[in-house]
Amino acid sequence: MGLGFATVAGFGALFFIAIGLFLAAALRRPAPESYSRDRSESPAQPKHQSGSLRRCLADRKFVAFCALHASDLLAYNQLYLAIPLELQRTGMPTQWLGLVFAWISVLTLGLQLPVAWIAARIGAAATLRCGYFSSALGFGVLAFLPASAFGEQTGPIRILCAVTLLALGHMSVHPTALSLVPKFAGHRATGSYFGLLASCGGLAVLVGNMLVGWLLAQAGQDLIPGFLPWLFLMLPLGLAAWLAALLVRRSGVLAQGA
Repeated sequence: MGLGFATVAGFGALFFIAIGLFLAAALRRPAPESYSRDRSESPAQPKHQSGSLRRCLADRKFVAFCALHASDLLAYNQLYLAIPLELQRTGMPTQWLGLVFAWISVLTLGLQLPVAWIAARIGAAATLRCGYFSSALGFGVLAFLPASAFGEQTGPIRILCAVTLLALGHMSVHPTALSLVPKFAGHRATGSYFGLLASCGGLAVLVGNMLVGWLLAQAGQDLIPGFLPWLFLMLPLGLAAWLAALLVRRSGVLAQGA
């Protein structure tokens, strides 16, 4: 943009402040009478939420699902860490980063609804397996496909291929995972279930980014080959592709209503 980091960050901060103020005003409105009556008449609704997190953590199947799905947020977060570093490592100008983010936006706007339609057709288990595998394949492109694989001066194509696979993977699995949360929760504290899913992803990003950053800094040296950071990111996605679908099928949530 040529505006400088402080200006762009300031506009971003103001945007989030505006959203926060809007939500603060909108969420203070009292719930409709019928909604309140439905909640009070529901026999399965807990009378208080003090132990909601404890009950959520006691749901071992959901905790396992959160741990597996955390690989998706860690993978998608690499669009802001590993991908820019890879662009720098391959000597591409910083303007390419703007193109990458614009391409992600185009993919999301153009393909999110078709991807959601396909996900509804093939089912949650198959969508999770395909989505996690797509993200893992994106890192596989960076790990095992050299920058010159598409010919001279075509290094950006390699990056865009990886980013496309990552974006498609995230568009597939994240909405699917969110749609499964109320089914795991049933009549329990759904908010705590959503919170645990997000917290596991945040913890994965915190710890995983430190490891990925260190691996990228050491990559190419004698002890750490250049493909190891990408392989490190592929492994949890491969594990999620294998186990998450099995977990969802065996937990019985697919047979429950939304």
